[in-house]
Amino acid sequence: MVDDFPESIYTDLALRRMIVCQTIADVTSYDDLMDYYESISDSTDIHALARTTNNATAWCLAEMEEFDDAEDELNGLIRLSRTREDSVSYTLTMLFVRLKELYSRDRLNKLASGSNSIAGMTEEQILKDIDELLTSGKFPDQSERIIFPKEFAFGPLYPNPFNSIIGIAFAIPEQADIRITVYNLLGKKVKDLINRQMTPGNHKVFWDGKGISDQEVSSGIYFVNMETSGFNQTKKIVLLK
Repeated sequence: MVDDFPESIYTDLALRRMIVCQTIADVTSYDDLMDYYESISDSTDIHALARTTNNATAWCLAEMEEFDDAEDELNGLIRLSRTREDSVSYTLTMLFVRLKELYSRDRLNKLASGSNSIAGMTEEQILKDIDELLTSGKFPDQSERIIFPKEFAFGPLYPNPFNSIIGIAFAIPEQADIRITVYNLLGKKVKDLINRQMTPGNHKVFWDGKGISDQEVSSGIYFVNMETSGFNQTKKIVLLK
């Protein structure tokens, strides 16, 4: 359905229902679902489809009760949103992730010990934020809830080895000029993946195994370098075809 009718509302619904089916039937792992969603997000040119799979990826993390990772993922998506619709969608998912965390078994155990909030947010505040966003378009104040990285970090690079697309994660503690470049074994530049000023946060860029001229490169060992003021790190990757 995704391949044949990528812009259909039924495709969007089917992608969302896959998480529900997994929760009920336990037919596959959330890790497998995340890989599937990420493969669609990385390869599609349809913006709405990418938004749906991005939200679904974050929700898989929430289903695994990896709430901090889910929020980090959504915080990054909110900051990089290209449209208001993106911002609203990712913010709503963020708020529902917080509700899920509040209701999780782990949180219920903490409630018994007297804790009834997440990062200072109660159930009442979360529901109020959801209501205000849906009715008046008012975004919740995220300024004190987003935790930025404390230092520059490069990686992980996954999957490695890879045969089509590799995801390259990196963290920025402050606004900075970032350059991420792929080189071959001879030290020749293959492609600049990023060369611009970026905002603080956890980010990810992807390389599809193509060079500057958008032609596929050959299998082999390559090096990915991240460079900014006061930070320079290189990691080896292997392309297999």
